[in-house]
Amino acid sequence: MRAIVSAIQQADPAKAWRLASFGVACLAVAWGAIDLRYIGYAFGDSSVYWRAWHGPLYHDVAQLWNNFFIYAPPAALAFWPLAQLPEAVFVVVWAAIGTAVYAWLLAPLPLSTRVPALAAGVLFSLNGNIEWVLALVAVCGFRWPALWLVGLFTKVSPFVGFGWFVIRGEWRSVAWAAGLGVALFAVSVLLLPGAWPAWLGSLGVLASQTEAARTLNPLMPPIPFALRAAMAVGLVWWGARTNRPFVLPFVLLLCQPDWQPWALGFLAALPRLRAPEPIDGARLPREVPAAV
Repeated sequence: MRAIVSAIQQADPAKAWRLASFGVACLAVAWGAIDLRYIGYAFGDSSVYWRAWHGPLYHDVAQLWNNFFIYAPPAALAFWPLAQLPEAVFVVVWAAIGTAVYAWLLAPLPLSTRVPALAAGVLFSLNGNIEWVLALVAVCGFRWPALWLVGLFTKVSPFVGFGWFVIRGEWRSVAWAAGLGVALFAVSVLLLPGAWPAWLGSLGVLASQTEAARTLNPLMPPIPFALRAAMAVGLVWWGARTNRPFVLPFVLLLCQPDWQPWALGFLAALPRLRAPEPIDGARLPREVPAAV
């Protein structure tokens, strides 16, 4: 046992990080390839985003997995410009943007690790879901904390990550996000009358389906959503208090309502959060003062 502890203490952290990244990337590729049902979901979510503006926005019988738009009205407005394109063009452009973002997020990794990681990112981009968007939020949200509103207005529960700024007492960031959130709410009320009551009414139905989501895919550990959410809250608290921003992708992963393999796409934010220098001039988190 003493020899094992000594080996861990003497291990090269950079090498251990590369090996861990490689393992996660290969696991993501394997899950995306083995789960044959994933093929049926290709472009599925991106088509939903397009159809939100080519039919009823919300439905009384909305379900997580049956091609219903389930994000808040501000998110619907964000999709409007791209939704003016033909559907086939929209889904291709959306997948291309997602792939490009994954390529940027994974760029700090060595090539041997980056290749399988990007292969997984391409699979996730083809699905069309917004894991790459929230991974980008986890990285760029340190410079623009209000970006975490993307999580609130889409999957809702990933907004737990914004607790980083509350726990650290960064009240200016909290105020800016709150002000922008109110403004987006007001604009969406004016542009989409009646949309908010319809969306809020569907939340209860959708929330009840998160438990079914944890058993939908046998490749994912069947962890109840309530337990995952509690783990995420504890993780963001620990990360904020100890100045460890790399916890945020794991917070997003744990808070994912639809517990599917492509949720691993959130982990694409890790290489940028582990980079030794600020990304594109973004400020790194300040040190947390010692608790008194």
